[in-house]
Parts: sequence; C-alpha cells; structure tokens
Amino acid sequence: MTETLEARQYNQEQEEKFEKLIEEYGGEEKIPQEVEKEYSNSIDKQKVNEIDLDVMKQIVDFYNEILEK
Repeated sequence: MTETLEARQYNQEQEEKFEKLIEEYGGEEKIPQEVEKEYSNSIDKQKVNEIDLDVMKQIVDFYNEILEK
C-alpha cells in the first residue's frame, strides 16, 4: 500500500524471476546456493522498498488530525 507503483512492478518482476529459477531447478530447495545468492544480490533493495511519499504524507496527516482533536 505504501510502495510506489514502480516498486510494486519491480517486486513482481523479481518474483517472476524467482519462480523461473524454482521451475528451472525443480523446486526452491533445489536451487544451488550460489545461484540463489546471485539472484538475491541482483535485487535492488532500495527499489524494492521505495515508499510512496504522497501516500505516507496522507497517512501522517490523518493521524496528526486525529491527535489534534
């Protein structure tokens, strides 16, 4: 809910890549450790967690309004 549209799309792409690895190796537990580590290291952690500042501002404003009453 608080992620940017770009972050949600990026997360979806990463999930699809991981699903392909699972399919390629015949199960999550069968993915070689080095392959999984390489996949994990390729993820842009900042992009994955990018927050929609407009939505967050609305949430903060809402709570601040309630606290002022």
